[in-house]
Amino acid sequence: MAIDFSLMALGALVSAIPTALIVILLVRAIHLGLREIHNLKPYIQAMSIPLIGFISIYFSIALYFSGCYWLSYEYFKNDIPDYPFKGLPDNPKFYDFFYYSVVTITTLGYGDIHSTSIWTKSLSILEVIVGLGWITVGFAAILVYLQPQFTSIAAQQRRGSDKTGIDKRDIDWL
Repeated sequence: MAIDFSLMALGALVSAIPTALIVILLVRAIHLGLREIHNLKPYIQAMSIPLIGFISIYFSIALYFSGCYWLSYEYFKNDIPDYPFKGLPDNPKFYDFFYYSVVTITTLGYGDIHSTSIWTKSLSILEVIVGLGWITVGFAAILVYLQPQFTSIAAQQRRGSDKTGIDKRDIDWL
């Protein structure tokens, strides 16, 4: 059952930002008409590297905090039962801490595993702040990086529109 939740959390993590950009591209595809969908290829190519980098850093943040949670558990596990986490299996693996980290950083908060010590609660709060901060800063940086590229692609398509038959007004909204 934990695998199902973790796959959902990982899916949410991986698809959050790319989904928003894909929706923008789909709106543009509908605007241009489905017969002109091949014009989206340069946009998708321009987005691929920044999105892979964004997801890699987001994944790295989750892995870092997983290690912090695992170390906290190893340090405190013999002090008090169910301390510093409640809801962990009897012999937790690193994967269980990674699952908790992904659920925390994506702010899903299923509640099946939760922190019980002030230290792990503080780590969880810090992870949420770092995760949301990365989404905000990373998404803004991607948009700043992509905007001139999208403008350049639109200009190239506009110059080539006489050959392809695309009405220049279809690209001006970008």
